Parts: sequence; C-alpha cells; structure tokens
Amino acid sequence: MGILYRAYDTVLEGEVAVKVLHTCVVVGNGQARLLREAQAAAKLNHPNIVSIDDAGKDESVPFISSMNPAAVSSWSGLISSSKTECSS
Repeated sequence: MGILYRAYDTVLEGEVAVKVLHTCVVVGNGQARLLREAQAAAKLNHPNIVSIDDAGKDESVPFISSMNPAAVSSWSGLISSSKTECSS
C-alpha cells in the first residue's frame, strides 16, 4: 500500500519514518484507508504499536509519519506484504 522512507525532520530535529501511498493507490479508497490507519493508530498507546506524529498531504501525496525509530521496521513488514496491491 505504501512506500516507507527514513528521513530527518528539520523542524523537530529528529529521525522520522514517513509512509506515503504508492501512486497506483492514491486514486480510489487508498487515501481514506491511510487516513483511517493514522487515526486508529493515533488513538492507541501500546509498546507494540507505532505512534503517529503527523498525517496529511504533501503535493497531493498522502502520508503518515512517526518519530519512533521502530516505525521503520514495523511498517516495513506491512508494506512488503502489500506490494502486490499495485501489480496488474
């Protein structure tokens, strides 16, 4: 469903994990699905759940981000298991 990036947030001055949608998923219900994922995760507080620090759109590309270093490995499993979603 998405692509995961490790980045540096210059405002918060820390490493972040940023998940953006594949371009083939942006149309349809992909944006709503990513927003629901961010909203659900933001309401939870558990050591095994990645905390969401930001969600939105940048140049019309939806994203969610976390300053939790474990987010990269946590989200990587989800992304690799959904790569075929864009395959025709």
